[in-house]
Amino acid sequence: MMVPSPGEATHHLEFSPSETHGPLLKLLQDEMEHLYQEKSNILKDIRKEKVCSTLQTKEISDFTKAIKFKDAPLAQLKQRYLQELEEIKQVLQDWSVFLFVLKFV
Repeated sequence: MMVPSPGEATHHLEFSPSETHGPLLKLLQDEMEHLYQEKSNILKDIRKEKVCSTLQTKEISDFTKAIKFKDAPLAQLKQRYLQELEEIKQVLQDWSVFLFVLKFV
């Protein structure tokens, strides 16, 4: 195995601007610019999706809160009616006992 001396090149590939390398380098440069642009577009799309997703989540959250807010008075009203029904039921029971007692007097 040969060890290169300090002044000697360690590899044989050299990219000097020549007539054969020029078009190839230009092609590679164009391809890299195209890939960079695609990457930028993808990142923009991802950011847009995140923003849309965040807005949709916020809208769903707001909608859920609105439903809960609207349901809260309904739940309170339902609870009040159930309490009133229980009170009416108790009054009817009291009256039925009273009428039953009056029957025997």
